[in-house]
Amino acid sequence: MTCSVFAEENEQQIEAFLQQKTNFQLINHQKLWKDTLDLEFYPFDTSKWLKFSPITTQTDGFFFCCLKKIS
Repeated sequence: MTCSVFAEENEQQIEAFLQQKTNFQLINHQKLWKDTLDLEFYPFDTSKWLKFSPITTQTDGFFFCCLKKIS
């Protein structure tokens, strides 16, 4: 999680990490959102991570990505 909306600090870091660490995978954030919050509305354009911004979610800028370690 970061308090940034810049791809260089978020998405690009996750993608680079996943290229190096093949024993990790992205979880489905849309499913996590629904299961955790019990909300049908998902305000993001991808299930790979959550990116909050003042424009799209009326919040401060945040980035969240959850990874799962696999054997």
